[in-house]
Amino acid sequence: DGLTRDALTPSYPPPISILNVNNANAIDLSGEFAYNPDKARDLLSQAGWTQGTDGIRTKDGTELHLTVPQSAQQVALGPAWEYIAQQWRKELGVVLDVRNDPSFAAAANKDVTVPLIVSRASIISLGQSFGGPGNTALLGSPPELVALYDRELEAKDDAEFKAVQIEQQRALITGSYVLAYFEEAQTFGASPDVHVTFQTQTYPDFYNAWKKS
Repeated sequence: DGLTRDALTPSYPPPISILNVNNANAIDLSGEFAYNPDKARDLLSQAGWTQGTDGIRTKDGTELHLTVPQSAQQVALGPAWEYIAQQWRKELGVVLDVRNDPSFAAAANKDVTVPLIVSRASIISLGQSFGGPGNTALLGSPPELVALYDRELEAKDDAEFKAVQIEQQRALITGSYVLAYFEEAQTFGASPDVHVTFQTQTYPDFYNAWKKS
């Protein structure tokens, strides 16, 4: 709620899942990533990260300092990252170094030492994006997600595909593989006389657009 209110706009409301709220297969898992700084602080303390006099957590003399990429092409993510970095620094004692560097962002897709990557890519196959061979989202293929990907590929109809995607959403979010921060949104302006449809990944289908005479 704070991210939408303070850093973005109502066009980017809090999400319900990793899939967009308008996706027919989306289920409401928002309770799984509700804001809970007390639990976060407790987990960090249990892991041995203690806060110093400056508020930053350290462990064995090393600060909890995470470097993450930001793509200049994804305009909504800039203020989102800034908000998250400020919140984590103030509430948790975690430093996020957000690098707006295209070369670093590209390399981060294959670098297991980069802890977090923000993405707003359109998703059709959850299995391919998170668990498929060579995926850059997780840089790994957990057996649980691979099994779900196999079932996704074997789905014989929309109902079976939806059932698998429901399980995938639960596995990704409850397993802490992903964290949804805001609903994806795109806005287009057109004359009332222009008729345009959209493809599965929300791209406008200009090839079949037509204008009322």
